[in-house]
Amino acid sequence: MENESRTDIETEHRYGRRLAGVIFAVASVIYEEIVLNLSTIHTLSRLCIPQILLFSAAYGILIFWAGSLFRSPKTNRIVRGLLYVILCDLYGVYYFVYRTFKVFYDVNTVFSGGAGAAEGFTEQIIKMTTSPSGISHIILFLMPFLLYVLFMRRIDSGEARTVRERFALYAATLLFAVCGIRYVHGDTLFERVYADEYSFQTAVADFGLMTGLRLDVEHNLRNRNDAAVFNEDPVLEEAADPETEPIVSAVEKTAVYGLSRMDINFDRLIDEGDAVTRQLDEYVRAQKPSKQNAYTGMFEGKNLIFGGSVLCRGH
Repeated sequence: MENESRTDIETEHRYGRRLAGVIFAVASVIYEEIVLNLSTIHTLSRLCIPQILLFSAAYGILIFWAGSLFRSPKTNRIVRGLLYVILCDLYGVYYFVYRTFKVFYDVNTVFSGGAGAAEGFTEQIIKMTTSPSGISHIILFLMPFLLYVLFMRRIDSGEARTVRERFALYAATLLFAVCGIRYVHGDTLFERVYADEYSFQTAVADFGLMTGLRLDVEHNLRNRNDAAVFNEDPVLEEAADPETEPIVSAVEKTAVYGLSRMDINFDRLIDEGDAVTRQLDEYVRAQKPSKQNAYTGMFEGKNLIFGGSVLCRGH
C-alpha cells in the first residue's frame, strides 16, 4: 500500500510538472509580447488582447512540444532552454531595432540591409544597450529564460512525451491557432491586415511579434511563388483579316520584357555617403528589381494624381 501511494504521488507530481511546463511556456510568450508592446508602440488594448493571447498560447505549446522530442530528459531541458534563449533574444533584438529606427523591420529588411544599417548606428546602439533603460529591458526580456534556469527542476521533468501526449499538444496548438484566426476574421479591419492589406508594422501591433513574423514569412514566400510563375495575361484580339492586316513575324509578336532597373552606382554612393544615407543605399542595393510588363510606361509623360485615405482605429 505504501509503495502504491508513493507511486501515485510521484505520478501526480510528474503530471503536475508537465502541466506547469506548458503553462510556463505559454506565459513566457505572452509576457514577451506584452513587454515588447508596452515598451515600444503602446497599442495593447482589449481589441488586440484576445488574439494575441490565443496565438501566444499556440506558440508556447509548440515550444514545449519541441522540447519533448528526445528520450533523454537532459537533452529535452537543453533544447527547451535554447528555445527560451532564442525567444528572449528575438524580442530583445526587435525592441532595440525599434528604439533605434522607430519602426519594426520585417524579415526581408533585416536580412537584406539590417547588417549595413546597424553599422551606421553602432555607437548609438552601444549607448542604448548600456544605458540604465537598455540594461533593465535586457533583464526584462531575459526573465523567462532566467526563471526557467532557476526553477527548471520544478516546472520541467524533461521526460519524453508519449505519442498520445504529443498528439494532444499538437492538437492544442492547432486549436488555439484556429481560434485566433477565427477571432481575427470576426473583425473586418483585423481580417484585412491579416490577409489582403498585410503590413508588418500593423501586424505586430495587432497580432504580436510572433504572428507578425509568421505572416511576413508567408507573405514573402507567396510573393516569390507568384514571381516564379508570373506570366502575362493573354490579350484577346479580334481575328485579323489577312487581306487588310499586314503579315507580322512571330519575333515581332513576341514581347520581351526586361527588369525595372536604373543605372545607379551604389558602391560610389555608399563610399561617399554618410552614416544615415549609407544604410539606405545598402538596403536599396539589396532589393531585386521587379519585372516589366505590358503596362510599363503606360503613363510616361503624363501627370498623375493619386488619392488616398486613412482609416484610423482607436486602440
